[in-house]
Amino acid sequence: MSGFWEWNLTFLTVLAEHRTAFLDVFFAVVTFLGSEYMMIAAVCLLYLCIDKKLAYRLGMVFFASSALVQALKLTFRIERPWVLIERDFPHLANRYSTVEILGAKAGATGYSFPSGHTQSSVALYGTFLLRGNKAWMKILAGCAMVAVMFSRLYLGVHTPLDVGVSFILTTVFLVLGELIFEKIYENRKFDWAVSALVA
Repeated sequence: MSGFWEWNLTFLTVLAEHRTAFLDVFFAVVTFLGSEYMMIAAVCLLYLCIDKKLAYRLGMVFFASSALVQALKLTFRIERPWVLIERDFPHLANRYSTVEILGAKAGATGYSFPSGHTQSSVALYGTFLLRGNKAWMKILAGCAMVAVMFSRLYLGVHTPLDVGVSFILTTVFLVLGELIFEKIYENRKFDWAVSALVA
């Protein structure tokens, strides 16, 4: 098992050795696209100005997948990469660092596994990827989703395991959303359930 963890952390050292000042800033900005603030803004904008039904769909996928991701964080309690390296793999310490500009490291609080930013970005941009009616919208959403996931690795705040598991889990919720959302939405009890949650 230590070999598996060492591979995950060694991958981060490879990225750290190929950073540039421009990419540091770029990915520190990109990672914000996967924050909960971006998700909240998107849901509010959709609900108030564009498409209430899509806002409900996005909210359902996001909150359901977020509940699972947060539960897994509390269950496994896997520390951030810098803690793992310092404690278990000190021979990697001289090759590893996080990007600390624009609050990249400061914003990485709590446990590492699975990645919350990945979950948020897959829920948000995955929904637009599936529901978008323009090819450019789908391409943009797909690129944003991949960029946010990679940014977590580039910044050194998550391992490939964190990002990969979160991607798979949230994708499952996206697929489930496609399968069951219409049935839930057309059920008149849905409005009562939403009202109860908001109240």
